[in-house]
Amino acid sequence: MSPMELSKYVDGLVAKQQYLRSRQTELTTSKNDLREQVISLQDALVYLQNKARDTQDAVRFHIEDVVNDFINAVFPEEDYRFELRFQTRRNSTECDLVVWENGNQIDDPLNQLGGGVCNIISLALRIILLLVSGKQRVLVLDEPLKDLDVSKMPSAFDILHDICEKSNIQVIAVTHNPLLCDVADRVFKVAKRDGVSTIT
Repeated sequence: MSPMELSKYVDGLVAKQQYLRSRQTELTTSKNDLREQVISLQDALVYLQNKARDTQDAVRFHIEDVVNDFINAVFPEEDYRFELRFQTRRNSTECDLVVWENGNQIDDPLNQLGGGVCNIISLALRIILLLVSGKQRVLVLDEPLKDLDVSKMPSAFDILHDICEKSNIQVIAVTHNPLLCDVADRVFKVAKRDGVSTIT
């Protein structure tokens, strides 16, 4: 290799080295920018998680309060308590519904407490959902509170009537229960004779 060729070769290597150093500086700057973005995103994630937790706590408090008021109105002599538990599962927030009796968590409320308590909880949750949905406030019920003890029905139907009246909720219920008819604003009776239904 001649000295001229060697000089060109070295100049080429120097140029490559300068390019690589320049590219390294660009990549280092880009890496530092990305690191700052990651830190900012992590901070934003922590902020959003805290806000979500605060929101869940507020929602939990209000829902528990309404459901427990409903339970206490129908079962004043019993020590039932309803609780929501927000859990993170599979990178998603889920909500567990928990029922307590006399300070003990009930694992299977429907079978351990009977359907009446579950009917009250379900009805209260449906009313809450209807109120927060922002949609037309019509609640359609088919034999509501059918598993509730007959002695508890008058107070349950009274509180249902009061809540719906105060919240401007229209209830349309199909029932055979005369106690529900007693608190209704309007009652339509459907009778079937000779295969023909009539409404009176």
